[in-house]
Amino acid sequence: METLKFIKLILEKIEIPMMGIVEIDGHIVPRCIDSAVLHDRLDMVRLFLTKTEKFPLLTPFSCLVSAIAHNHCRIFSHVLQFIGAGVLMFFDKKPNLMALCEKYNRTHLKLRLTQVLLTNLKEEMKIKQEELEENEQRLVEIEEKENVLEELKINENNLEELEENENKPDEKHNVLQKCEDSLENGGEKIEDKFYQKDDKLEKNDNKLEEKDDRSERNSDKIKNDDDARLEKTLVVKSKEKKKGSRICWNCAEKGTDVALYKCAGCRKAYYCDGECQAEDWEVHGEYCMVVMERRDLKLSGS
Repeated sequence: METLKFIKLILEKIEIPMMGIVEIDGHIVPRCIDSAVLHDRLDMVRLFLTKTEKFPLLTPFSCLVSAIAHNHCRIFSHVLQFIGAGVLMFFDKKPNLMALCEKYNRTHLKLRLTQVLLTNLKEEMKIKQEELEENEQRLVEIEEKENVLEELKINENNLEELEENENKPDEKHNVLQKCEDSLENGGEKIEDKFYQKDDKLEKNDNKLEEKDDRSERNSDKIKNDDDARLEKTLVVKSKEKKKGSRICWNCAEKGTDVALYKCAGCRKAYYCDGECQAEDWEVHGEYCMVVMERRDLKLSGS
């Protein structure tokens, strides 16, 4: 009980604790979760699951992986009940929980997982069926409204046509009068106006083409400048990492900008937080394991 209170106090007071990690079938599991599962401490597991939002590494998936590896049915069942329908999101995660049960020959855990998956799939299908029926009803209502609007639009167009037909005699008379006046003043003036308009349109087209060419050249220049800046940034980050500067080995944030924390395994790498450490594990993991093995050999030799 005292240990639980002490761990709870640590999780509440320390913003970014450095957690030891273990690897189970390619998945990173915090050592605190693995130890709690190994010793069948359900109270600790419950505590860790309430802190997932603050500490992203304390996930239900890590609890399930560790429970399969250590064959703890009680903790496995509790975590499944805790996440409920959220277990469906774990289908595409690695390692696959079903495959992991088969690998460790955990038939009873596999059966429990299958029951939970089937129950949640049925519930999800029921919800989707209800949503589908609601959407169909909405579509019917929308179609009815569209039909009513279409009828109103047709009636409106018919009214406009009637009004236009009533005004057409006067319009025709005015058009004929204008044509007669134009012919009396000379048809050549009308032709000159048309030619002038054609020349203006042609000039405007040429100006638009010139603007398009300038825009294309500017966009190419901007793209080349961006590529050059990106390449320069990558080179600078690469040089900083090779020199051993204190930067995050995942996102390359400098220690002068953010607080960096040392990897508890190799004690060489620095990271912004546990999330950056987890993202870089695929690259850093092999190196970290080799450094820890060498350290253990030195200690055992001494």
